[in-house]
Amino acid sequence: MIDYDLFGTNVKEEVGVYLKTNQMTNKHLVCFLDTGEWGEFKDEWVERVDPDKVPPVNKEFISRVVTLELTY
Repeated sequence: MIDYDLFGTNVKEEVGVYLKTNQMTNKHLVCFLDTGEWGEFKDEWVERVDPDKVPPVNKEFISRVVTLELTY
């Protein structure tokens, strides 16, 4: 990952949880559980640590995340 300041924390050496890719921007939504911060990253900014393997703690977290729906 590149040097990336996420609200005062450089997340370059951090491991985040991938949630989805925005189809309009083609950026990946990632949450860093240690800091509780979220970021959007381009392909070339990140490295997949262990493709196709999701630890149980991350599966549990992902199961609780829902997309925000705007209602009027």
